[in-house]
Amino acid sequence: SKDGSDLTIDGEHVELRKEEADDSLTVIVHNCTTEDSGTYKCTITNSEGSETTKSEVKVKEDVKAPTFTKQLKDMTVTEGETVEFSVKFSGKPKVKWTKGDAELKIDSKHFEYKKEEAGDSLTIILHDAKPEDSGKYSCIITNSAGSATTTSNVTVS
Repeated sequence: SKDGSDLTIDGEHVELRKEEADDSLTVIVHNCTTEDSGTYKCTITNSEGSETTKSEVKVKEDVKAPTFTKQLKDMTVTEGETVEFSVKFSGKPKVKWTKGDAELKIDSKHFEYKKEEAGDSLTIILHDAKPEDSGKYSCIITNSAGSATTTSNVTVS
C-alpha cells in the first residue's frame, strides 16, 4: 500500500518483481515523480500471522541549474534617455541585480521593475540616465543546482 491505499501494480509505472533465488519481492516505480512520494507498506500474511514493513519515500523535484534564454547586451545611450535591462531565464531562480560589485538598489524613482506577464522574464528600467550611471550591470540567477550571470556594459554620454 501507499499512504494507506492499495498500490496499483500496472506493470508499467509500478512493477512487482519476484526473485526466485532468495524468495523476495521488489516493488519498482518507473519514471517516478514527486507524486510517488509517500509511505509504502508491505504486509505478508500466513497461517502463523502477519508481518509489516514500511518505507518512507521522498522524490525530489529534478532541479537544473538556471540558464539565461535572453542575455543582457552592452549599450551606449545619451544622457536623459531611459534604459531597459531585459532578461529571460529558466530554472525558477532567485534573481539579483548588481552595478559593479554592489547590489543594485531598485527604488522606483531612478530604477524600477517593469511588470512582466511571464514568470521567466524580468526587466528593470533606468530612468533619466546620467553619466554616473555608466558601468557594468549584472543579473545573477541562482537556485539549489547552480547559478548564471549575464552582464551589460553601459556607457551614458
